[in-house]
Amino acid sequence: MKKLVLATVLAVLPAEAFAIQRYQSTSMSCEQARAVIREEGAVLLQWQSRRVRNLPRYERFIRNNNYCQSHEYAAPTVVPTADTEKCPVKRCEERMSIGDDFFRFGR
Repeated sequence: MKKLVLATVLAVLPAEAFAIQRYQSTSMSCEQARAVIREEGAVLLQWQSRRVRNLPRYERFIRNNNYCQSHEYAAPTVVPTADTEKCPVKRCEERMSIGDDFFRFGR
């Protein structure tokens, strides 16, 4: 019986580990958005495009390089929030490789 309970708990853990929360970036302040990213590690933020009417935009933002794949890095970018158009956050971007060397190209 103990083995069955342990197997059930271990089977559920990976499913919870991959859950990612979604937030409306324009419903929170810049500091609130940055705090959510810090606390959760990775989140999806959604907002309406300012250039194209009725176009929802969303993207995954992360705390640091640990939330990127090995060929990516945490690049600085901005997202609109309730109090500013350019709240500084990070997202994963691919590293440029030439042969065995990797280079970072940020914005």
